[in-house]
Amino acid sequence: MSGFKTDSGETAKVLPPGLVEELGELAETFLQSLPESIDTIEDLLRVPDRNSKKERITESIILAHRIRGTAGTLGLSMVSASFAVLEDQLKLVQQRNLLEDQLALTGLKSSIALCRKCCGAADANVLEHRLEASDSTVRLLTNATAAELDEVEKIRENSGQLVLLIEDDPFFISIIQSVLSSDEHFNKGILSARSLAEAAKFLNNFEPDIILLDLALPDSEGIRTFHAVHDLAPEVPILILTALDDTPLADESVACGAQDYLVKGRISPDALTRCIRYSIARFRAEKSVLRLRAIEDFHSALAHDLRVPVQGADRILEHILAGNVGELTAELRNAILVLNDSNKVLLNRLNKLLNLYRVEFGSVDAEWRLTNPLDIVNAVIAERQNDIQKKELKVEIFQSEVEPSLHTDPELLREVIDELISNAVKFATTGDTISVRMETSDTRVSIKISNPGHYIAQEDKRDLFRKFWRGTPGKSYVATSGLGLYYCQQIMNVLNGTIACRSNPDLTTFTVRLPVSIGRG
Repeated sequence: MSGFKTDSGETAKVLPPGLVEELGELAETFLQSLPESIDTIEDLLRVPDRNSKKERITESIILAHRIRGTAGTLGLSMVSASFAVLEDQLKLVQQRNLLEDQLALTGLKSSIALCRKCCGAADANVLEHRLEASDSTVRLLTNATAAELDEVEKIRENSGQLVLLIEDDPFFISIIQSVLSSDEHFNKGILSARSLAEAAKFLNNFEPDIILLDLALPDSEGIRTFHAVHDLAPEVPILILTALDDTPLADESVACGAQDYLVKGRISPDALTRCIRYSIARFRAEKSVLRLRAIEDFHSALAHDLRVPVQGADRILEHILAGNVGELTAELRNAILVLNDSNKVLLNRLNKLLNLYRVEFGSVDAEWRLTNPLDIVNAVIAERQNDIQKKELKVEIFQSEVEPSLHTDPELLREVIDELISNAVKFATTGDTISVRMETSDTRVSIKISNPGHYIAQEDKRDLFRKFWRGTPGKSYVATSGLGLYYCQQIMNVLNGTIACRSNPDLTTFTVRLPVSIGRG
């Protein structure tokens, strides 16, 4: 069989000839079994006792549901449609308690007759046409792009995948096992359980790579089935197998934690194997994100706990330097001044780490106010005067004729300006001139902070605002903690602004751009 075209024009995977032949044989066997299944449904409905009939109606619904799903998957669309009609009729009788209603029972007989007629006319050869159908009807709730799915296709583990199929229809089990057995990714094996109780025994002894789950089982029904399996295997991705009219239930399962769902009757081999691999890959990615979040939470808690004693030490050192605990010798004062400076650096970094955590996880809201950024620049420069004077630096401020003014959060903007001026002072050499240039237009204010300090290579600028980036080993530019510029970028995201860097051997410039008007667009 040649490759087939999807709606996007791409050629899908060629199916192995052996698989086509195996599924064809399954289709023939399935068709041969249908007359007996119809007889079973008729026998179930002949029971005269009313209470027994209620139980038999439920059994008939399960059997009709099972047949329609398998028939659809095998490409027997008319058979699937006829059993869908029968299932709907049975549900109507059950829900409205029409066990003695002659009109309803006549409708059931007509539906059963339709099923017999469609089964007699069905041809197993339609299977080949079904397998050539596009898998574009399979709905991926994650809205993955073609490129993302192609990337998932490259994920190949030598050890293969172990699949647990929880499904009570033996024919459907055979179909899934045939499809997956022909794919090298699933060479660990495909195990099946026909009830929730049987699945529990499996899951108590091993952990599969993925679970394929039919929500309608003999001992469990609906969303309860998903919750039960998820409780048994919380670390395993679950892919739901659902009937055509049960998509709301499948949506609910995905909202509760299932990775995705496939509709019986619209499952092609390529879609099945690809969706399984994608679900496994996405589940692992989600787990990695949760682990990273846990690490972030730990870092935040640790920084918070460390800040308390550091703040205490800061207050004690200030008391000592103020002479409140006695006279200090010149030598001891100098030593305490060094200790105090180091303590303030540590406290500043802990505060920055906590602020970064709040910004990253959306717990910081900008307090928009009319702000003159020139006032912020002057205030920061005044605070940095000691460092500026130690290195004999000059600071020049240029502004356009229009007075710079914008709606922003002055405290958050101050954090950014302080970081950039601090870096400019840190990396400038003695006697250099640091320039701050402000340009104002009708729509935005630009703040450019430049110094003739260390050159930042082009290849390093890609990583400059990346978290914990500390520079390229052996290069002249190395950040102190790898958080400062990343923190600036996160703040600019909150303020709807941008931050960028330009560098050549003579000058390095960081540019902050902010919209004049308030907004979050």
